[in-house]
Amino acid sequence: MTEVPLDTPDVEQLAVHLLEKYAVPGVGFDGQACAEELEMIVPRCDASVLRTLDVTPSCAELVQVLRSSRVRDVSAAPHDAGPVTVHVATVGAVVEVTMPHGSTVAVLRAQLPQCGISTPVYLFNDGVELCDTDKLSADWGHLWCQPAPFPEWAADDGWEMWDELPRIVRRWYSDLGTGEVPGWARNDDEVWLQQKHRIDGLEEAQSSRNAWFSFCYPVVDGVKRRIVRAEAGKSFQLTVEGTMWNRNNDTCIHQVLCGLDEAIVLEVGQSVPTRPTAISESAEIAGKDAGIYVLHVDTDLQYNMPDARRNKTMQFQNQGKCDRYQQSFRGFIGFVVVE
Repeated sequence: MTEVPLDTPDVEQLAVHLLEKYAVPGVGFDGQACAEELEMIVPRCDASVLRTLDVTPSCAELVQVLRSSRVRDVSAAPHDAGPVTVHVATVGAVVEVTMPHGSTVAVLRAQLPQCGISTPVYLFNDGVELCDTDKLSADWGHLWCQPAPFPEWAADDGWEMWDELPRIVRRWYSDLGTGEVPGWARNDDEVWLQQKHRIDGLEEAQSSRNAWFSFCYPVVDGVKRRIVRAEAGKSFQLTVEGTMWNRNNDTCIHQVLCGLDEAIVLEVGQSVPTRPTAISESAEIAGKDAGIYVLHVDTDLQYNMPDARRNKTMQFQNQGKCDRYQQSFRGFIGFVVVE
């Protein structure tokens, strides 16, 4: 009997799920229970490595452990049962999908794009939503697939995929080292709602001009993108564009700086914006370790940019690695994902 690498779909989401369930703040990591659940989710999985873990890993570390786990290949052995065929119904069509015996809904979901269903979907059997860990059954009738929610405003705001923001927010909190993902961050709708409140607040602030601030976003290949992706250890181009304004259109000189976690990486703009003024800046950013980094902008009112940069650098360094996603609520402009 040979072994092949574990190749589960959505392995990052699986890692987040396992951390949420088996990482106990102040106690450690229940590797034994985690291994037992993984072996239920992934047929024939050898999760022995997980059983040795008692210190809570980061999300990135757990993903690495999952990818290094093994699945016993029993293709040469006789099967107890044949393949399972299910029928997935969409608007105006029914797709027939045949999967190996013992496959889960997660495996089926990963197969759907090859059958012409490319949009992420929720799957229902007889009105009941199916979980990724459910085993496929030949007794099921037609499964109904419903497109997963993607807010209408999200594409204009620079998001590309239905689960992009919620998934990355949960990874960010898992890697932060606080030991838990906040309850609101576990609900996709709540995560999207927070971002909508953020954008609405900035639009209202720009309209009323009741504070010195800016409305900025990253740009990738000339297009607004809230996620900037880079390879670990390799430098990457960062461009930030937006608008800055003064409170009540006054004549104060005003600086806008962009931070990447606790480091200032761009001097986006300096002006006396008595009305909303366009700003833009680009730079080559030195390579980073794998992980997720928060991009955020902040405002200062100094006589020159060097003083503003010095002031904000000291402020960010004193704060250290903290919850910048929430702390810079209005200033959050996106994530840098390094893999």
